[in-house]
Amino acid sequence: MCYSLTMCDKTITSGLRNHGFFSEVVSTAISDAPLKGFKMRAALTIILLFLAACGGGPGSGVGADGLPGLPNNGEGIGGGNGGGGGIGDGGDTPSLPQPPAPPDGNGGGNGGGNGGGGGGDDGTGFGGDDGTVVIVPGASGRTSIGFGGTTDPDGAARNEIGVALTTSFQVVVVVPNNINLATVQLVDPDGNLVLSGADNPIKTSGVLLGTGVNTLAYPSKGDDLGVVDGAYDQTLFIQAGSLPYDATAIAKRDLNPNVGVLLVNLFLVGDEAQKDSTRTVIDGAIALWRQIYDQIGITLDIQIFDVSSDSGVLPIPFPGSDFYLNQAGEPGARRIALNMYVGETISADTTDVPGNELPVLGVASAIPGPAIPTPQSAVAISISQHQGPDGLFSQEESDVLGETMAHEGGHYLGLFHPVETNFADVDPLDDTPECTSFQDCIDKGVGSNNMFPTPLPGLTQRALTLNQGQVVNLQVLVD
Repeated sequence: MCYSLTMCDKTITSGLRNHGFFSEVVSTAISDAPLKGFKMRAALTIILLFLAACGGGPGSGVGADGLPGLPNNGEGIGGGNGGGGGIGDGGDTPSLPQPPAPPDGNGGGNGGGNGGGGGGDDGTGFGGDDGTVVIVPGASGRTSIGFGGTTDPDGAARNEIGVALTTSFQVVVVVPNNINLATVQLVDPDGNLVLSGADNPIKTSGVLLGTGVNTLAYPSKGDDLGVVDGAYDQTLFIQAGSLPYDATAIAKRDLNPNVGVLLVNLFLVGDEAQKDSTRTVIDGAIALWRQIYDQIGITLDIQIFDVSSDSGVLPIPFPGSDFYLNQAGEPGARRIALNMYVGETISADTTDVPGNELPVLGVASAIPGPAIPTPQSAVAISISQHQGPDGLFSQEESDVLGETMAHEGGHYLGLFHPVETNFADVDPLDDTPECTSFQDCIDKGVGSNNMFPTPLPGLTQRALTLNQGQVVNLQVLVD
């Protein structure tokens, strides 16, 4: 499966929720019988998801005013000032190389510099040399440890992550200047290829070419091979030769993988989010979010923080912003937590300057997102896109806000849409049925799933399946 930029020139009918995830930058354009009779909200989707071996091609579609010129191997996206054309011809998307495994002693360059590092939350961590780290959670809890490395001249690097007594783990790699990077593959101690860009469907956005931060979680779903004691070999591609990078491994030992607690730092950004009337709506939305996650055994532990902002504008979480890195490090904020931001609008760029609003209800930075503070450690939620035209919230709009919190949180916790609106691309789970049209999705019950990509009139979207619950409970963010 190869995700690329997709566009529709049909109309969307509205009052509808359209969720952003990873690098979606505007809402889905759709036209189907169940959706007729609702007002316009948005009419374009851009999804930048590139597998390790996807070939690029000429773009098509209609440009839109104000879309950011996001990088894509030399191609320009959108068309400023109303110019059409979608992605212009920018040449083929280069395949990511399969770098050879470097010999022992050279793999990670300068790894292990912060080796001893202490034991994280509950356990003991031991740093190694040259891109090697060993991490052992405590009897029941999580451990995190920092290490690092340097790519070879071709951009290849290898991390060896030694684990023991571990249910699941996540590796977060951060590079400077929003340089492109991806995980090419993950091999377990027995030599099994357990994650790669060749997976179809993909199981994590960590195998896709992104910028600045790469997050890889394993296992990614309930029927993956379980974590075994030993060294996991992560092969990285970073689009810059001889580049130092920082990495953190987070591991957890979970004695009951069917239930857990999710720590949430909820940041209310700007005056609109902090109004008494908005707080009341947010309280109701949180109650619905709790209800949705309760069915998969997840208890929310939420702390709320007020953040001053002249504009109330949230930067787009992908490719990220120092705003998110700094807020996650504020006193009182839990370090290993889901960081959710509610602001008046979401910007289509990485600034908080008004006037370049992204017309989506919410955006998550990655699938899954990093468990520790980084510039991409964020889920952003727009108030203005949930309010009615009168600037107020009806009960239905308040409920949609709660569904959006759960939906975008689901992306951050490893969940894809069960099916995309092209009805061809699907998630990797067995109990989210495929469907071929909006009506077919409704008939099969997929339209009521909380992770369905767009709202459908007359349906609440609050259901989550057994397999989706397994994915969420595996995440190191869920203790």
